[in-house]
Amino acid sequence: MREGRNPAERRNHPRCEMPGAALVQIGEEIVGPYVLANLSAGGALLSGGPPIIMGEKISVVLLLPGHHRMTVSGTVVREEKRDSGELVLGVGFGKLPADQEDKIQQAVLAQLEKPHAWKGPVVLIVDDSVLACRALERDLRAIGRHAVSVSTPLDALRWLEQPNVTFDLALVDLYLGRNSGLELLEYCAETFPKMRRALMSGIARSGQLEEALSMGRVHAILSKPWERSELASITQR
Repeated sequence: MREGRNPAERRNHPRCEMPGAALVQIGEEIVGPYVLANLSAGGALLSGGPPIIMGEKISVVLLLPGHHRMTVSGTVVREEKRDSGELVLGVGFGKLPADQEDKIQQAVLAQLEKPHAWKGPVVLIVDDSVLACRALERDLRAIGRHAVSVSTPLDALRWLEQPNVTFDLALVDLYLGRNSGLELLEYCAETFPKMRRALMSGIARSGQLEEALSMGRVHAILSKPWERSELASITQR
């Protein structure tokens, strides 16, 4: 068995959002579950659970679809409260045994490659709330659509440039931290004109939203919280 690699080397490894969950053990106490918002061999982003003290040494139990549960040691290195009010914890993993590192990388690569095997167009979700992304993915699956969710405009552009994935709809939240979802959709209108564009917002229909709709900058507006029937209508137009 190879010796575990150090964290600096792992920073070059692939990372992606995962359809999984995690439990956290602090001493004898287990908290969670957390949504596994992002994963790599170097660490993870956890959301949807209680706060943990910065610098706390913890054990993370990874619950990955299709894999046996895996426990890795780590440290809470970052805490971020997003505009949605959602708390996100950044966890750096310790020195992993090579077999654990390989299993994590295999799970990440399998997730990254999954859209390439999908038949037909895919929906791109851009929202900095992991919980909103998971709910949208669930509802889209229920109506027979595949989706890729990301939290930043930069990640969205990386996916849009993938040659093996065709997106026919972008669902973008109006507020993405310091970024504007409307600006991202305006860029998409120029660069990917065949892709439909929908703007999501948790606020009442404002003049800004109505103007974007009437001027053709977006094709539809999805209110939060949404009805599945409304989401289905937007995807089928």
